[in-house]
Amino acid sequence: MTNNFAKRTIGLQTSPLRENAKKAGTDPDTISFSFGYPSKDAYPIDTLRQISDNLYENEEPDSYLQYGQTEGVPELREVLKERLAKTIQLQTAEDLIITSGATQGIALSVKLFCNEGDIVLCEAQTFHGAVTSIKSNGA
Repeated sequence: MTNNFAKRTIGLQTSPLRENAKKAGTDPDTISFSFGYPSKDAYPIDTLRQISDNLYENEEPDSYLQYGQTEGVPELREVLKERLAKTIQLQTAEDLIITSGATQGIALSVKLFCNEGDIVLCEAQTFHGAVTSIKSNGA
């Protein structure tokens, strides 16, 4: 059987960290640090329940259930702009983008700054999401 995958996918490999996490997840006596999973005891369930109840009772569902702007929630960007303006030169909230996590931030950075064929130096033990992003963009 042949495939029609993009050439940039050639050479992509599974993550050793992900494989280790799968193994660690099957042993209840093992605490895995491979992906930074917090202890289940660390979740503030009661607080999250109160926040959730408050949202459903006092807010418009569209304000938190719908997809938002690509750059992030405008009100949050404005608050961050005001805080950051005290330490760095920041003119407007337009100078900020809020990502949904490290992987998205790394992917955006690689797309912005790396050209195909560029060399990116990383430590031997590096976040697999970064390596995947770098390789899939041809760097």
